[in-house]
Amino acid sequence: MATTPSTSSTYDWDTEPDPTAGGTGPGPAAGNADLAPAVAAPAASATWAHPSPSAGGHSPEPPGEIDGLDATHPAGGARPWTTPKTSKGFPAWAVVAIVAVVLLALLAGLGLLVSAVRSFIADDTVWVEVDDGPAFTDGVVLDASGNQVTDGTGTFGQPATVGEHTFTWPTLDGGTVSVRATAIDPDATVPLAGGVDVLQPGYQLVVMTLDVTYEGDSSVRINEEVWARGETDLMTYPEVAGLVPNPLSEGAALADGQTLTVAVAVVVPEGDLDTLQFSVETPEGMPLYYAVPR
Repeated sequence: MATTPSTSSTYDWDTEPDPTAGGTGPGPAAGNADLAPAVAAPAASATWAHPSPSAGGHSPEPPGEIDGLDATHPAGGARPWTTPKTSKGFPAWAVVAIVAVVLLALLAGLGLLVSAVRSFIADDTVWVEVDDGPAFTDGVVLDASGNQVTDGTGTFGQPATVGEHTFTWPTLDGGTVSVRATAIDPDATVPLAGGVDVLQPGYQLVVMTLDVTYEGDSSVRINEEVWARGETDLMTYPEVAGLVPNPLSEGAALADGQTLTVAVAVVVPEGDLDTLQFSVETPEGMPLYYAVPR
């Protein structure tokens, strides 16, 4: 005979399920269904239904939705958050067009500014004629007979001969100045030193003696009208005053037809004696050269 499981006489069938029933005894879900409160399933919204997240679509806000919650949604009002649509902005061609217009405006403004500056400068420009001074003139080389020599004698590569050739140049007053070298001493001593050797070892005193003549309607100072110095291929040696009497640098004035004898003294290294020449020129004349006797 089967025995019915005993139950506690104090068990409240109205509030709790029978733990000994194993899910088959009476209780709110089975035998006492009429005692369990009825739970109504939420009704689906007749006018709104959320698409699934995989659908990727968005619908207008449904009725009854407050602050992002759907009061009619079966999940208790929660709904997926929809990302607001962003503005697409200007199309690429519009941006390019705007940049082009701005650049054209800047270039036009720059062109107007440059034109204004150039116009201002042109209006205020004062053209001044610059006087380059008198043009340099070539000197004339004369032989012992007074005839002009045109074979290149007197140039640096073909210097004139002492005691034979004379150099002449025109002066600003329309006259002429003539220079004739009468002597060049490549082994000169210092006469004003009283026989004492005042030169440093390895240097040599070279002295050229000149006759300077002026012909014209006024007068000239020969130290301003005639310049002379020693030259080599690489170096120049200016006149040294105070070593010999009557230096060219202290020459006096000459009137028409007057001649004055002067000396030009230079100190050069002994190694430059083989290529040393004397150049003579005027402020407006090209230089001419005398050879140093060896």
